[in-house]
This record gives sequence, structure tokens and C-alpha cells, in this order.
Amino acid sequence: MKKNFTALLHGVDEPGSISVSFPDFPGCVSCGDTVDEALRNGREALEFHLEGMLEDNLPVPEHSDKNEVAQYIKECKESVYPALIEVEIPETCKERVNITLPRYVLHRIDDYTEQHHLKRSAFLSQAALQYISTHPNYAQ
Repeated sequence: MKKNFTALLHGVDEPGSISVSFPDFPGCVSCGDTVDEALRNGREALEFHLEGMLEDNLPVPEHSDKNEVAQYIKECKESVYPALIEVEIPETCKERVNITLPRYVLHRIDDYTEQHHLKRSAFLSQAALQYISTHPNYAQ
């Protein structure tokens, strides 16, 4: 799913690099030597930021209201230019799958999830993502 977010370009009128910030994502910043490069790098930074949010089970915020953005721009001490950046939100729809596990493994999973107040599906998803993140060069 594609979604637009406001990017703010800082330093366009000054010599040097142009920075990009996102009012909806504090701490997500990037920069570039030109407006095009700054926007390209900003899109890449925002996509990376969104992936991290989804891996951490954090909700993706809605796009800021234009009045909120206007107020934020007024409060800046430097010249700031807004732009929209379209990003692909990673797919989060759930899909039912049928897997086969040894019975003792299933019992261990169920014991663990019960003790830790987790759902089996959530546990398996987290375990798979953890494994993938710690085995990036796993030969397929």
C-alpha cells in the first residue's frame, strides 16, 4: 500500500547540504546536496524507518493535518519547504498458513506462549523474524 507523508526541506536557501525531516516521524532525517537528492535519500530513510516500526509492532501514524504542518513550519527559525513523499508501506495483512510441526515442538511452543501470555502466531512470527535478522547470510 502506498501512502504520502510530508517531508520538510531545511536549508534550501543556504549553501551546503539540504536536510529532510518528517513531522510524523521525529528522529527520521536525511540530507542531500540537491533537492532531488535530499528527497531521494529522505524516501529511503523513511522506508527504512517504517520497516523498523513494523518490526517493532509500532503503529504507522496517519499523515499530519495540513494545519499542523503549517504551524510546525511557522515555528521553524529557518526557511522550510514542504514536499510530499510517497512510500510503500510494507504489507501487514495476515495470511493463514498450514504448517506441520513435531508434536513435542508444538507442545513446547504452546507451553511457552501460555506462560508469556502470547498467541502462538505472534510467537512464531517473532521467532522467524528474530532468526532471519541474526542469520542474514543463510543460504536458501
